[in-house]
Amino acid sequence: MSVRFAVALACAALTVSAGSFAAGLNAFEANSEKFADVFPLQYGSYVHSLKTSEEPDRFKTPVDPMHSIIYGKLYNYRNMVEGKRSHANSMLEAYWSMGASKDGFQRCLPCHSADTPRLLNEKGEKGFYEGKFDAMAEGLNPVGCANCHNTASWQLRVFAPHARESIKKMGKDPDHLSAVDAKTYICTQCHFEYDKVKKDGIIFLESDWTLYGNIDRLAKYYDEEMKPNLTHPLSQAPLVRPMNNEAGMAMQGQHAKHGVACADCHLPKTKDAKTGKAFTQHDLIEGSRMLDEACMSCHTESDRKTVEADLKARTGEYRGPRMQALGRELANAHLLIQKGLKAGATPDEFKTVYADLRKAQWRWDYTMWLKGGAFHSSFNIQKLLADGFDHVTKATHGIYEVLARHNVKDLAIPDYSTPEAAAKILGVAYPAAEPDRIDYKNVFEAIEAHGHDMNSEIMRHTLEILKKEGK
Repeated sequence: MSVRFAVALACAALTVSAGSFAAGLNAFEANSEKFADVFPLQYGSYVHSLKTSEEPDRFKTPVDPMHSIIYGKLYNYRNMVEGKRSHANSMLEAYWSMGASKDGFQRCLPCHSADTPRLLNEKGEKGFYEGKFDAMAEGLNPVGCANCHNTASWQLRVFAPHARESIKKMGKDPDHLSAVDAKTYICTQCHFEYDKVKKDGIIFLESDWTLYGNIDRLAKYYDEEMKPNLTHPLSQAPLVRPMNNEAGMAMQGQHAKHGVACADCHLPKTKDAKTGKAFTQHDLIEGSRMLDEACMSCHTESDRKTVEADLKARTGEYRGPRMQALGRELANAHLLIQKGLKAGATPDEFKTVYADLRKAQWRWDYTMWLKGGAFHSSFNIQKLLADGFDHVTKATHGIYEVLARHNVKDLAIPDYSTPEAAAKILGVAYPAAEPDRIDYKNVFEAIEAHGHDMNSEIMRHTLEILKKEGK
């Protein structure tokens, strides 16, 4: 079934068909509130996500001592793994990440703003990334209808240039996708690893899905090809920090191989409790929080308890004990290398150790940030962690050999079980100074000037949070 036909069927099932109102709207309408009366159930669930989102207070997130040793600095950022975010909050993430700076803000918009399809259509890819416009003022609307749909025809639409190029590399036409591909690629255009590539003085976003969607190619890239982007302050190990690649892992899992699309579980079909009408849930929560709609609609041969147990088995073991165990081995390795360096060993003596430590740490880092990875592709997560243990074991053996050559007798690992202990090892003050509060003047000015084009409920929510957190 083509995307055009599939979406036409979905629209025909709604109380008001797309054709009855499309004439007055364009294909790039960024303000999702304009569709509230036409699609009340879909829009209602989308805005409801403001209430179900859980944003940890970035000023009160406790320090994680093990992570602090692994990364070589006090790790007290907002907990990105546990927080439950929503599309309606996507611009907040952009403001936090950029510190309210306008410099390069256009590169945030493709994955954070529903204004992006319109801006790309008006300015072209080069003009968009060149950024000779006020991206903060013109990109106020968070991710919404226009990021996934042509808002005149309501066909699913992959708009991001880097995503369209990746689809072409896979031998597919981004404008004529199967229903399953369309319901996956509208998600992967953002929930995928990307690179910043400079061409003619302009920084573009690019993403090679044939690399980031293939764990074997990716392992070779992070193991050997990517330049180190982190030097550990304790061990002097040159390391690589991977990006979050949730969709890339999901595309390699069993559900994807059996034709299950992202939207099937994350935007499942459900029924309105009051009217009994069927609609697509746009709260965009984890599939496991809507077990009946996301799981039981397909796994009809299984009982609910069995499915729940399988979910816990997939996610609990690999996101819990095994990941913590690998993390401890990595932290210990850095601390042992530090002992060797203090005893007179040189970084060159740890060259082979560093190579294995790099391989082990990026695997831990990668799986740690994959919130749903253990479910999406449990086999690959198991393999990454198993290989991580192999590499950190080799690294540890090499460390002991160097320590023995330098007659290091004290092999005890210093205590880092508390934030205070970790801070002492890192040589930094604890408690750490509160993060500088961001001056959101640029954001407030943009909203004041252009807020009339923005979803009113989301705008109020955004202002409330920014005023609470800002200077």
